[in-house]
Amino acid sequence: MAYIKVMEIKAVIFDCDGTLFNTEAVARDCYGIISDKYGLTLPDDFFIKVTGVTRESITAYLQKEADGFDRYYDEVRTLIVKMIKESCRQTDSLTKKGLYEIMDYLDTHGYKKAIASSSPILHIQGLLDHLHKHYHFDAITTGPEVKNSKPAPDIFLVTCERMGLRPEECLVIEDSINGIKAAKRAKTPNIFIKDLVPFSEDDYRYVDCELNDLGEIVNYLKHR
Repeated sequence: MAYIKVMEIKAVIFDCDGTLFNTEAVARDCYGIISDKYGLTLPDDFFIKVTGVTRESITAYLQKEADGFDRYYDEVRTLIVKMIKESCRQTDSLTKKGLYEIMDYLDTHGYKKAIASSSPILHIQGLLDHLHKHYHFDAITTGPEVKNSKPAPDIFLVTCERMGLRPEECLVIEDSINGIKAAKRAKTPNIFIKDLVPFSEDDYRYVDCELNDLGEIVNYLKHR
């Protein structure tokens, strides 16, 4: 594996759902349950379009493309929240592989840490509370706080500014094409860690580096 050469990295910015926590799988199951319940067929690119974006962006997409599914969006969101809360009752049941390893490494070596997620703060905080260990984040930026949702660069630019750093000094970790495009447009180096949504050959032109799990970021930072 080849590591990209970048200037000194001073902070790592993580997406939340699908990157730190296995919540995208929960969401996919819930969309399937509601689709089956009402006999709906989702577009082929549905999960690509709705992964990593705000609720408003999802609603707009559903109204335009998903054959009436927008009528049931509140129901699917309620089901997702319920299932995630039930999962959070079991500590670490949603934690992605390598999360503790990379967080401990960043703390030990003086890196700043941030979260930039399209999800609301209560959702993010609930997932962080699900961890058996508390971590401090220097910035947490949410979708409702920025004008334009991913794939626009807004959320990463705001997060960098909050930490007092230039985009080139912040490494973004993402699992979605919308997030990777946003990072590229913000001019932050990025690492793609695959979750559920496959990337096309064209999508990979936005990816700086692909790793298998969060723990591999340790070696990336050691050898970049």
